[in-house]
Amino acid sequence: MIKINKILFPILIIFICNFTQFSLSYTQTEIKDAQIAFEELEQGSSPELIESTFSYFVLTHFGAERDDLIYEKFGSELELNEEGFWSYESLNSIAISFETTLPAKSYIEYGTTTSYGEQTDEQINYNYIHLKHIKNLNPDTTYYYRIVLTDERGNIVNSQDRTFSTKTASNTIKIPGTLNGPPYILDSSNSLYILESDITVDLTAFDIKANGITLDLGGNTVTYANSIMSEVAKINEINTAGVGIYSKESGGLDNIKIVNGIIKEGPHQNRPYVNSWGGYDGGLNPIYLSDVDNVEVAGIIGNYHAANVHGFYFNEPDEVYNIHHNIFFDRGWEVINRHGSSGGRSINFNSAPEEVNEFEVHHNLVKRTKQNGFSKAQESYNNEIYVDSWSTNSFAQGANSLPDKYGGKIINNKIFLTGYHAIGISWAHLDLNVTNNLIHMESVDTKDWRWYEEFGDRNSLNGLRITNYDSGGQVRDNLQYNNNLIIGNCRDDVEMRGTELYSDYSITNTQVQNSIIKVEVDDDETTKAAAVVTHGTSNLDHGPTYYRNNRLISNICNVRFGDYYGRGYNHQFINCTFEKTGDNTNYQTFIFDGAYSRDGHAIIDPIFLNGASYDDVYWKQTGDLSSYKLMWTTIIIAEPDSTIIIKNVDDEIEFVGTINSQGILSIPLTQVEIRPTEWTQT
Repeated sequence: MIKINKILFPILIIFICNFTQFSLSYTQTEIKDAQIAFEELEQGSSPELIESTFSYFVLTHFGAERDDLIYEKFGSELELNEEGFWSYESLNSIAISFETTLPAKSYIEYGTTTSYGEQTDEQINYNYIHLKHIKNLNPDTTYYYRIVLTDERGNIVNSQDRTFSTKTASNTIKIPGTLNGPPYILDSSNSLYILESDITVDLTAFDIKANGITLDLGGNTVTYANSIMSEVAKINEINTAGVGIYSKESGGLDNIKIVNGIIKEGPHQNRPYVNSWGGYDGGLNPIYLSDVDNVEVAGIIGNYHAANVHGFYFNEPDEVYNIHHNIFFDRGWEVINRHGSSGGRSINFNSAPEEVNEFEVHHNLVKRTKQNGFSKAQESYNNEIYVDSWSTNSFAQGANSLPDKYGGKIINNKIFLTGYHAIGISWAHLDLNVTNNLIHMESVDTKDWRWYEEFGDRNSLNGLRITNYDSGGQVRDNLQYNNNLIIGNCRDDVEMRGTELYSDYSITNTQVQNSIIKVEVDDDETTKAAAVVTHGTSNLDHGPTYYRNNRLISNICNVRFGDYYGRGYNHQFINCTFEKTGDNTNYQTFIFDGAYSRDGHAIIDPIFLNGASYDDVYWKQTGDLSSYKLMWTTIIIAEPDSTIIIKNVDDEIEFVGTINSQGILSIPLTQVEIRPTEWTQT
């Protein structure tokens, strides 16, 4: 038997210099002016004003130039990501979509020779996901083209010469052609329909009524719901729906493909039907498909603005859904009801099957959503999502959250948050994999007119979130967050949390690993911000929430143990770096908040940088039994199967265990337990 009476553990503090930031293209005055204009958007603002104002805010506040950590993660060189390339060749048009390693503006040069001679427009904002439509081409012709990229630093990158060939005119049904409409009835099974020109319709443009249909919009624009409807829009009948593309056949359909064009909501003033409980009948959507199996939608730009409208509304979806290389742009402001499925999503899989699905959502650009982005897909990857929240609980990415079912994968997405109450990625019940995502938050003061609730979170942005309610009980098991980058800039007394992860007895094996979380404030009045905020119930009988090998950076607070929304218990930080930036006089490495006593927290094998410290703690609002432990891993080498007893300086037993068969025991031991000064042992 080996007996250890006392071990002393050194405290490791390392000082390094801050990273040097790149120079931004915009002056501080221009950045502030963009923020003020964005904050002054009011209910009733026109889609055009919302579009221009938000686009300028994105230009001035988001992008790789905002923080060196983005270049550190994605590299400093602008390149095409070939895995993100997709194209669809049509009769007189082509849709080309691609992904870049850094945000960039882009256009395509093209022509029948390598001299090109024509080019597409360049978009206003710098994006990772790009989609271009080229029209007025000759059928059955080979074209040469190249992609031209410009990053935020002015670097220009040209792709190699590429070619595509347009289709022949055989075996196609042209629209309008001889079809009566609108709505144009597509009822020829296993057929390719091609739209020949832009169209504008009063209500609904297309009604799909047969299996195996491909609807190719030919790079054209479909403007739907262009007139004021006689009643509130409802999805149950085509004459009350007012949508771009519609399908609602008794018995459902199979194998539908929609590609290559723009679907734009007209300038009416109608609303879809939403009841007081969040029930949503739909209407005014660019695409509505009900009970359709095996669906692909690609190369579509959905442009819409009415209250609570979903971009693509898939009711009772089943089998394979592949939704990729599209652009969603919600230019509206009104959220009638945020609950249930009514809040307004870029994609809504409504009444999806109660099983692991085969839905993939990837390489899409959400230029703006006023409420939610994507959820319920088993795989959601390589999307770029901008949330401008106009109500509570605006989630960019939601999981496939079904009891006892695999939560799915949320991987390689770029998420940008601002507005009233936005959250980057939500939770699932079981086995969620959240890996290699970027979440960038820029707070604004949304004043009093965006949303009306007087409870819950208001004026806050949050990167990763797990929530349970009351005393807990809903299972969240094995939620894994790995290698993510979360950046936040907070101002104007708004609240910001890099992570807000809940802990209780029914939440098990939550892991945040190998990630960088950086939250900073821009002014002295903003204090409700932290890289990590711990949440949880008053029930102390549960396992740890783990943070392993993370870098937590802040000029205001690295870890906040609780706030008004929840307190948290047993959050363990293992091999994490706590880094202070700047010289904000309000800075604290740790803050206890949210009232009531909270213990069980542990800081294990930490590194503290630039003035962050293990004992730099502000007991803002908490009980006198609150505490956290500073612990260091001790490795003991001895005879295999030896019994180990470890005691503290007061001769109290801290640990009893056995050396393993390799002759090694590794165990974290407490150097000190930090408590409020008011605490006295009883």
